Amino acid sequence: MRWHGRRVAVYAYARPVDMRKGFDGLSALVTEGLHGDPLNGDVYIFVSRDRVRAKVLHWDGTASASMRSGSSAGASRASGVTRRTRRSR
Repeated sequence: MRWHGRRVAVYAYARPVDMRKGFDGLSALVTEGLHGDPLNGDVYIFVSRDRVRAKVLHWDGTASASMRSGSSAGASRASGVTRRTRRSR
């Protein structure tokens, strides 16, 4: 990801999240739960109920990246990255 010299705020969602949620579901949590804008370039972190898996949501201005990370025997690994382009209205 390119940061372009901009300071980025990082927010963590306080409650556990269903890890089946995709970009739209996590964006709704940002809007409704954190009263934020998922398209403002900040980073939003969500964790699973067992606190083993996490998803990071970030909008870089061209596409939204959602990264899921899991932990196995103490080792963390990236298990997938999803990119979605913004639709023009």
